[in-house]
Amino acid sequence: LINFIIVGLFIILEVIAGKISDKCAHRIDSIRIGVAGIMMACPVMFSLFETETMVGYVLGQFMLCFCSALVCGAVGAWEVELWMGDPTLSFTGVAIGHNTSATLFGGTLPVIATFLYYRSEELVTNYPNNGAIVLFARMLPGLYISLLTCLSLYCSYAICHPHDIRTGERKIREAYQKEQRRKKKRLMRTLSSMTEIFTTSPRSGGTMEMQEGDRQNDGTGSYSPPVGSGLT
Repeated sequence: LINFIIVGLFIILEVIAGKISDKCAHRIDSIRIGVAGIMMACPVMFSLFETETMVGYVLGQFMLCFCSALVCGAVGAWEVELWMGDPTLSFTGVAIGHNTSATLFGGTLPVIATFLYYRSEELVTNYPNNGAIVLFARMLPGLYISLLTCLSLYCSYAICHPHDIRTGERKIREAYQKEQRRKKKRLMRTLSSMTEIFTTSPRSGGTMEMQEGDRQNDGTGSYSPPVGSGLT
């Protein structure tokens, strides 16, 4: 039930975060705020889970839900905007970049987090009276996630975004108008070539029946009786 409520809340917050990112001068700002929130929330979240109370479970998941919504609400549009210089490559670029990172880091995250969890249990068992080690052990899986978010935060500054939201909309319009002009030019060239074919073709280039009809219409093909037949 808790997961159902948190996921439903995440969907609502994701839509709201996407709308907010549309109003920002730079969409990446919303993503950076969410990534920084995840970086700080994950160790606290795992510590709250270790309390084994209902309040700890709800607060821990809500913290991650809120911060993740800020990222997921804007990252889809931001990834596409990175390829506005050549919109024809946007699908390939987003698919390769997104899925590669999801495979390398997201695919291995459960295995590494599980390993760190069992390792933290060993530390707590071996040093039960050392409060610093116990606290560090409780946050160990969350610290690994925070390390990954640090990498994401660095990439958000390292990636050279070509424009912000306002100029991005202008880039889309310019690319669309450029493509429309190309289509119009191709159409005009086709119509022009067809017109030249019909206007420059000689009249005598028709079939024998057309030439015979032309002679009859001009009077040159009228019947003339032979001389001496009495019909002249």
